Amino acid sequence: MREIKFRGLEVLTGDWVHGSHVKTGAGMHYILPQNLIGGSVQYHVDKETVGQYIGLKDKYGNEVIDADVVKWTRISYTDCSRKEIHETVEIVGRIYWHETMWAVKAANGAGHLLMPYYLETDELEVIGNIHENPELLEA
Repeated sequence: MREIKFRGLEVLTGDWVHGSHVKTGAGMHYILPQNLIGGSVQYHVDKETVGQYIGLKDKYGNEVIDADVVKWTRISYTDCSRKEIHETVEIVGRIYWHETMWAVKAANGAGHLLMPYYLETDELEVIGNIHENPELLEA
């Protein structure tokens, strides 16, 4: 089963925090650390920066989160043996939810590419996020 967790930019410190996302009736957004035993630690986060972990890690073991900017090296092989590469295409774009699955919105305006859960994680690399590195998406 996929782990459900979120990331958000803490309002007071500007630090990224990870955990469970809570939205109050007053419209405030908080991240509560997971695995918290007792206590009442909560971080007030900017709602625009809240992103969900998509259940995949990149080739370096980094969790891929909604609004991350990734470099996706799509490799197609000549057959199932995966010994001979037919084509390699490098795509830079942002991760986002598209209808029923996670997708990459290509920076060059080429539309969206659906990301299957069986994606080879050695094809994916997190290179930033849209909040701290918007220049990565400039064509």
